[in-house]
Amino acid sequence: DNLLAIGIAYSDMISTVSPRYAAEIQYPYSGYELAPLIGRRADDLRGILNGLDVDRWDPSRDPTLVANFSADDFSSLRSLNKRHLQSSSRLPVRSETPLVGIVSRLAAQKGFDLALPALRSLLAARDMQLVVLGTGEANLEYAFWQLDQDFGDRARAFLQFDGALAQQIYAGCDIFLMPSHYEPCGIGQMMAMRYGALPLVRETGGLADTVINYDNADGEVGTGFVFHWQEPQAVEGTLNWALDVYSKRPDAWRRMQERGMRTDFGWTKSAGEYIELYERACASAYVE
Repeated sequence: DNLLAIGIAYSDMISTVSPRYAAEIQYPYSGYELAPLIGRRADDLRGILNGLDVDRWDPSRDPTLVANFSADDFSSLRSLNKRHLQSSSRLPVRSETPLVGIVSRLAAQKGFDLALPALRSLLAARDMQLVVLGTGEANLEYAFWQLDQDFGDRARAFLQFDGALAQQIYAGCDIFLMPSHYEPCGIGQMMAMRYGALPLVRETGGLADTVINYDNADGEVGTGFVFHWQEPQAVEGTLNWALDVYSKRPDAWRRMQERGMRTDFGWTKSAGEYIELYERACASAYVE
């Protein structure tokens, strides 16, 4: 009676939205009851990343930004968007203070049960700011509202949907937080990198495929920060590390920003992979 299982069993090829997620769903922790069936079809399974509309998501032409910028000139222009985001969020305008951004559906899947204790601890202990945009589960909305109330000069929670503000957060924050328990692909981390923010993500699904962890020993490696364990301490430790890199290694930080901005997240490569997938499906299909 499971139509998805029937489709998986009898299809010529199977696709999902990232290579890592294609591997994860072959195990019960991610594929649940379908994991054994998916595992048996592993040779016919492909994970193809989603892409961005790079013409729409282009910081050099985005009309919602107070200052447009590109990978060539972001170091002098992007900070104007941070100042605007701080000011419009009623936070102190300080370029040296790292700003953490969240744009998300506020749901359990997104890992905010891990992030909230870490954010509360670090807002009390470190020089940092937080801007949150999203709606969702009532308990999470309340928890972020409470952060706003408790750290009014450091945290602001916009419990709403606002497309223009979302793009201003991508363009103005320094660190973009996505601590998801699971994430088949994820688009926010790609948008953040395209707009010059460094994503801090959990190593899962498409987040693991798209964000390269910073290497302290080699400043030429990385486009963000990655943690593995599903624990608040893992979020806190990794965010603490990112705050240190921001303040102590500004040159390495700028190089990471540039690498992220120059990464091609357009649809061209993904479309080519889908064409290859469909051609293989047609070639293997039974013709009576």
